[in-house]
Amino acid sequence: MKFSTLLLAICIGGAALCPAAADVPASMTPAATARLLNNLDKALNSYVDPKLGAVVQARLKARRGDYQKITDTKALMEAITADMVKASEDGHLTLRNYDAPTATGPRTDDAAARAAQNAARAQGLVSLRRLPGNIGYLKINGFFHGEPAEQMIDGALTLLKDTDALIIDLRENGGGGGNDARLVGNLSREPIPMMVVEWRQADGSFETMKREVSVGPDGPIYPDKPVYVLTAKRTYSAAEGVSLVLQTAKRAVLVGETTGGGGNPSNRPVLDLGDGFGVFVPNGRNYHPVTKANWEDIGVRPDIETPPAEALTKAYVLALAAARPSVSSPRLEKERNDALADPAKALAEN
Repeated sequence: MKFSTLLLAICIGGAALCPAAADVPASMTPAATARLLNNLDKALNSYVDPKLGAVVQARLKARRGDYQKITDTKALMEAITADMVKASEDGHLTLRNYDAPTATGPRTDDAAARAAQNAARAQGLVSLRRLPGNIGYLKINGFFHGEPAEQMIDGALTLLKDTDALIIDLRENGGGGGNDARLVGNLSREPIPMMVVEWRQADGSFETMKREVSVGPDGPIYPDKPVYVLTAKRTYSAAEGVSLVLQTAKRAVLVGETTGGGGNPSNRPVLDLGDGFGVFVPNGRNYHPVTKANWEDIGVRPDIETPPAEALTKAYVLALAAARPSVSSPRLEKERNDALADPAKALAEN
C-alpha cells in the first residue's frame, strides 16, 4: 500500500490514532533532528516485537545522515515514518504530532475531550438507510469506547432490525476499538469468538487479554438475517478484526477488496518525543482464538472480490437474493422487483 493511503487509513479511525494539532517546528536543525531520533530510538524499545523493533532502530541509524539533511519538518516526518513502515511492515508504527496540554485545552487523550470528539463524530456512525427491497445499510467509519458508543450500535441496529438483510460498510473504517465488540455481539445468538490480544509489558513480558462480545440487556438485535460486510484497503485495524471474526464464524459475507493489514494495536497513548513530536508504537499482537490467524501486513481477504466502488452494488444484489421477506404487499413486491431489475438505479435514487 502507498504510504499516503496507509496513513489516511490509520487516521480515519479513533481520534487517539490520528495526528493532533501540536506546535512542531516549521523547520529542523541538525540538533533538533538528533534529539528527535534519540528519543525515537528509546521509544522503539517498547515495540511489541523486540527483534523487529531492533531492525527498525538499525534502519533509522543507517539513515541518520540523510535525515540530518532534511530541514522541512513535514518531509522529515514522512521520511522517518516511511522507513519505519518499510522496515517493520507495520502500518501502525508512525511518527505524528504530539498533542501536548496547553493553556487553551487538554490533550486529546483526556477523557472529557475524547468523549466530546467522539460525540461530535456520532460515535463513528456515518450513514444508516433502508434500501429498496427492505435491505438495511449501516456505514461506520470508526469504533469507539464507552457506553455512548455502544448505544449508537444498539440504536442503529434497532432501527434496522425489521429489514430482511443487512449491509455493514467498513470500507473507510480505520479502526479504533470498544463498540466493535457490541457490533459483533448483536449479530449472533451464540457468542462469536473475538480476537485474543497479547500486550507487551514494560518488563518485556506479555499479558493475554481474551476479548468477548458485548450485548445489551435484551440480547442480540440482528442475530439471524443475512449480513454482508464491505471492505477495502482503507479498512484497517479493529475494522479488520470485525471482518475476520465475522468471516471465520460464517456470520457475514465479505465483499470488496483485501483490507489494509494493520494487526498490531496499542493500549496506550501516542508516546511523547518532545518538541511537539510523538510516535505510535504498537505494544500488542492479535490472533484468532480458533484459527490463530492474524491480519498483520496481509489483510483480510474478502469472500467476494470486487473493486471498492462496486462493492455496495454487488452486496446489494446478493442481499436482495438472499433475503426472505417477513412482510409482503404489492407495493413491497414492486419495490423489490424493481431493485432486482436495476440495483444501481435503486441505489442512486435512494
